[in-house]
Amino acid sequence: MNILMVLHTFIPESYGGAEKQTLKLAKALKKKNINVNIVSPRLNKNSLKSEIIDGIKIDRLALKSAPNLGGKYILSFMLWFIKLSFFIFKNRKRIDVIHIIHGRLHALPAVLIANLLSIATVIKLGRSGYHFDLNSVKRKRIIGKIAFSLLIKFNTYWISNSYKITNDLLNQGIKRTNIIDIPNGVEIKKIKKESNEKVRFIYFGRLEHEKNCVELINAFATQKNKNNFKFDIYGDGKDFKNINDSILNNKLENKIFLHKPVDNIEEILPEFDVYITATISEGMSNSLLEAMSCGLVPITTNVSGVKELIKHEGNGFIYQINDKIKLIELVECVINLGQKKLEQIGKNAQSHVFKSFNIDRIAQEHIKLYSEIKIDCAHV
Repeated sequence: MNILMVLHTFIPESYGGAEKQTLKLAKALKKKNINVNIVSPRLNKNSLKSEIIDGIKIDRLALKSAPNLGGKYILSFMLWFIKLSFFIFKNRKRIDVIHIIHGRLHALPAVLIANLLSIATVIKLGRSGYHFDLNSVKRKRIIGKIAFSLLIKFNTYWISNSYKITNDLLNQGIKRTNIIDIPNGVEIKKIKKESNEKVRFIYFGRLEHEKNCVELINAFATQKNKNNFKFDIYGDGKDFKNINDSILNNKLENKIFLHKPVDNIEEILPEFDVYITATISEGMSNSLLEAMSCGLVPITTNVSGVKELIKHEGNGFIYQINDKIKLIELVECVINLGQKKLEQIGKNAQSHVFKSFNIDRIAQEHIKLYSEIKIDCAHV
């Protein structure tokens, strides 16, 4: 079987959760003899037009701006429409299913050309709530409402990785039988936890306003005993400078350390005790999954996908978005838990992820879906 995966951004131009999750899934599918080709925009001239990453073929189509933006960037979307449509048409005999990552504006040409060529499509949604993919499309200027209607009409199957996204899809009038529940997955490795004298916290991922990292820094700034913790932040994005300024303004440069993203995050995770985030929007967080798979105790806001992963005070801690007081309380609580209790909660987190989110099992669920929708499309 041949699968074409379509994204609006990809490695190395972005190291976000969706990009890393897509590559993990593609590699797991390859092990099961499924051919995967990834296609994405090429916004940076230094990015290769075509390359192989971990055995997966990547093709990039040159654009000036991301094709999911719309508005004043509509010309880039139109160019993407032409280039992607031509790419799919040229390779149509080698495509059984088009798997689109995120149901945003970039998905439209793939859905329309696939419909004309009788190729099955499935869209994996990225976020819930206000930032829900289809709501974001609808809000786009010029063609938003039209694009929204066409996506709803011509794409048949939708992958949801959380009950919140499933509810968002149902609210758009999409039939429950056309919504496939498949969570994100992680590679399962045996992790030996490091013993730390101080409680070591980590956040890794995109540094954007919605990730709310400044709120994390403010929570650590209020802690009375600043000798019992360290906090490392790995990532890049528009909020990098604000985060660095917040660290300096709170005089925490000896306690909180800001780093650029690293490729081998899974190798350094065992050095830490706690994964912490104040994000206000997610689908199912890949960073959260990775951290829990390494036995870290999670502290997270109650965003999409969290309730599927965490039982509060059993294998992690959940608080409501923007509840600054509760965040401060949880940070203090975890600092004072003690190493043995932290390790036990971390083992609970690791055990749950290993049982339910193994990337090999997730890949098998995708193969089953691809087979079914390919047959359905052939019967149309």
